[in-house]
Amino acid sequence: MIGYDLFKFCESIKMKISTSSVLVIGALSIIGYVYAEQPKPAIHIKHKLDNVHVRNMLKISWDICANEKKMYQDAKKSGHLTWPIMEEELKENRPDYDVDAALDTPTDWKRFANETEQEYFFNDKYASYKQSSKYTISKDGRCSVLVEPKHSATLDNGQFRYLVNVSNGTAVKYKSGVVSIRENDKLLRSQENEAALVAAANKLGMPANKSVITVGSERILGNHTCDYKVIKEGQRSKICYWTKMNHYPSVLERPIILKSIIYVGNDKNVKQAEIFKVTSKIDDSIFVPKSDFKIKDRTKY
Repeated sequence: MIGYDLFKFCESIKMKISTSSVLVIGALSIIGYVYAEQPKPAIHIKHKLDNVHVRNMLKISWDICANEKKMYQDAKKSGHLTWPIMEEELKENRPDYDVDAALDTPTDWKRFANETEQEYFFNDKYASYKQSSKYTISKDGRCSVLVEPKHSATLDNGQFRYLVNVSNGTAVKYKSGVVSIRENDKLLRSQENEAALVAAANKLGMPANKSVITVGSERILGNHTCDYKVIKEGQRSKICYWTKMNHYPSVLERPIILKSIIYVGNDKNVKQAEIFKVTSKIDDSIFVPKSDFKIKDRTKY
């Protein structure tokens, strides 16, 4: 009887584990952890970001430069007793500084801090190409706004992920998150790895708490609607997800965002889609660096 009772106890435990496996796999499927092949649309979005915060920081830097210039000019013009000391300090530490040079005053600040991003979604492939600029103020007494273009990309062809510096033609190559999730999926589906299944579920903190609040909607580009979502009521920053498909139906479930309003202090940064296309195919070359780029392989790390 002891042997029979032990057998029944083991069968009971096995049944509980098997049942929990079905529940966990089902829950993982809901949050995109377990993947099933389905035909998917190809999506291309071109965003424009009006980065008001960067522009205002640039204005502050320019004002500091201009006020410093005026201080030097006033001291020199008035013959203030501190001017010889100031002049000597400039000659020693800033020999290119020209006190008498005219200020290079920007006439249209809105031409600065306009950034673009192009996103591509196709099956488990993804690409994001970003163009922005780094701004500095010249130290030669003219206070010119110096612009250094920055062109970067994050590319994922479903096998490898690339962090790309398009400006200098270099990239760092990693294993795609798609591959990692597929490998884990195989592990989770194995009847020999029930413990790993439960451990993964616990690590994900299931049931997942991803609750957000919808606070309105907006029509973008005439024919497309997006829903604004926030984490809590009264939040000023909000993100507008495509109504038909908040997240792209792939392994990594990347968000499909048509507009975002993000506050940095009192500065309101608005990023909005200028182009939104849903097609059937995107060329594979979009998802990998150009053949002449220098690539550092980090797939083993």
